[in-house]
Amino acid sequence: MPALSLLGLLSYVEPILEMPPTQALANIPVAEGIRLALCGRKSAFSPWLALVQAMERADWNEAERVGRSAGLCMAELSRCYRESFVEADTLFRALSTPAPAPV
Repeated sequence: MPALSLLGLLSYVEPILEMPPTQALANIPVAEGIRLALCGRKSAFSPWLALVQAMERADWNEAERVGRSAGLCMAELSRCYRESFVEADTLFRALSTPAPAPV
């Protein structure tokens, strides 16, 4: 789901930009639910963000608890996390590749 991928990509917006999420997201067009979750407020995306954060901290008990509430087992969570990591890695590699010089 593209919205969840975006949520995961933006989950580090605060430390990357060194500013509060409300300020960092002020001029970024994202769904209100994503914005609320990233700013620490309740939305439909809040559990998904909690899940991502638990997995990033390697807090497997919390990840399993939150995942279970979404109907996901650890095998599914691991697969999804790996796929999202590969997706993000591909995106960041593409963004960091310099454009070819004009001929």
